[in-house]
Amino acid sequence: MLKKSLFILLGGLSFVLGTVGIFVPLLPTVPFYLLTAYLWLNSSDRLYNYFTQTRYYQTYV
Repeated sequence: MLKKSLFILLGGLSFVLGTVGIFVPLLPTVPFYLLTAYLWLNSSDRLYNYFTQTRYYQTYV
């Protein structure tokens, strides 16, 4: 249960950093989105499905 919560929290943080990376030139977007997909895949099927259906993921990854 703690591992699942940690993966969800870290996935959310990497999603925010990836989204900020769209607007900030020195911050990469794709690695953060791939990390988000990995973390949310291992934590929750619902979050993973939500993330892979977002417009940002489908555009940039």
